[in-house]
Amino acid sequence: MLTLAELVNHHENILPPLNGGQVHAFSANTSEPLAKLISVLHQQTSVLYVCDINITERKRLFPASHDISQAEMKFRRNFKAGDFYAGLERLSANHQAIVFHFSAERSPLSDFLLNGKQLVTLENWAARHNKVVCFCFSGDVAATSLQQWLRQTESRFQSLSSFTATQQGYWFEVHYWFYQGKVRQDKFRIRVDSQQQWTLDSSGFLDEQQAKLRLERAPIFYLSSAVTGQEIAPAEWQQLHSETAITAALERNSDDALLLSYYRGQDVTELMRTIFTLRSHFGRYLRIYIRELDQAIRHTDEQLLLQAGATLILPINLRFNQVISLIESSVGWRFARSLPASFAALQEQFVPDELQGYQPLTKFVDHVRRLARLANAQNIDFSFILGRPARGLKVVDVVQRFQHRRGGDLISSVERQVPIFLFGCRAQDVKQTLEFLFGAPLANLFAKDERVHTLQSLEDKLDLLQTVNEQLDLTEMLGQADVVEEDTSDHTYRRVFPQSFSPLRTVTSPKES
Repeated sequence: MLTLAELVNHHENILPPLNGGQVHAFSANTSEPLAKLISVLHQQTSVLYVCDINITERKRLFPASHDISQAEMKFRRNFKAGDFYAGLERLSANHQAIVFHFSAERSPLSDFLLNGKQLVTLENWAARHNKVVCFCFSGDVAATSLQQWLRQTESRFQSLSSFTATQQGYWFEVHYWFYQGKVRQDKFRIRVDSQQQWTLDSSGFLDEQQAKLRLERAPIFYLSSAVTGQEIAPAEWQQLHSETAITAALERNSDDALLLSYYRGQDVTELMRTIFTLRSHFGRYLRIYIRELDQAIRHTDEQLLLQAGATLILPINLRFNQVISLIESSVGWRFARSLPASFAALQEQFVPDELQGYQPLTKFVDHVRRLARLANAQNIDFSFILGRPARGLKVVDVVQRFQHRRGGDLISSVERQVPIFLFGCRAQDVKQTLEFLFGAPLANLFAKDERVHTLQSLEDKLDLLQTVNEQLDLTEMLGQADVVEEDTSDHTYRRVFPQSFSPLRTVTSPKES
């Protein structure tokens, strides 16, 4: 497997990987982006660079002295498949990736390879030998007859992408990329600095002077999951049955509206990624609504979703007729925020997964200070609770009941008190959130509790906690009772739900007995 992660700013998530048995096509109106793309592949594996006969030495992507393996396809009026693949097998014996470089003008070799039957044969050959094949076209493809050939055979490629030079870098457009049963379509603005380093730039959008605004006549699309079986959407709304249908339905640089859903157990990271991709590709006037179905979105998630490009979060308690009214009355809305330069930049604002659950008091204080300052900088609410266990319960009884869900839910222990920190939790949501996390009414757990929601008051409380002489460390006691399911995926920000709440059982702490 090869990746293009090093192409732009080391962002792994820009493009899917390139695997053996795949044939990809890239075009550019200048040679530099194609040379960089091949160099990224060459850093990972041995590449065979094959030039067509009409690529002069001056127009080749690499000089003869370059350490990349190079070959030139000699002129033939007609190519025989048997001879071609036998020669290709010998040439590529020690190479995992093969790059064919064509000019924008048609040639006998491009005529031979760019037809549906031969591309299937090439793909099958690449699969048998575990080779990655890339076609690179340099020059103004749009102004030649080659564009028609590419359109006729485009479904045969694994992906088709193009670079277009601009004053400050390139537009990189993924016309399509088949990956994991879906078709990806993206457009990225790439800036090139004086050291020829590439960075993504999402600050600029499409030319708003060319926006296709239909106002009251703009189409409204909705995913089938966003409308329940008991609800009836307006007749003029258009239903989409899967996320793969979204990019085909929406029109770029228009004011189309799209209704998505949020439901219990949904991966918030993937929802953010979807919204960020849609906003980046379709422009500022696209209206993206997220409807809470069976669970409210936490405040910190709301802020990140809005920053990723969402128009509005529709609360769980809204009736469907109110949802309809809000969407239909938002005509003329425009995304006015500054979109992060990349999704990776947005991820930097996520709360690390490891900052959750039980922490000994010293670590708890340090982590809470860090999270509270992060929340304050991002204008996100937080809540700090200092609870005294109810009569008949010890500190450990309460702590072991805490079912932390995600980064930012922290709990600790001191003598006769339980400090809790909830990142992104508003003051009015504390009671409901705590009862959800503990799985029991709050009155059954605490005789009384203090609550703090400002940074200065929190700092004072943490200073007092640090003066406690006798600390109660329950780490070993709770080590075998982790109530969060193990998550082995690479997602940085995933809400995990346990199968069931653990029963309230009594464990006697040595210091409390």
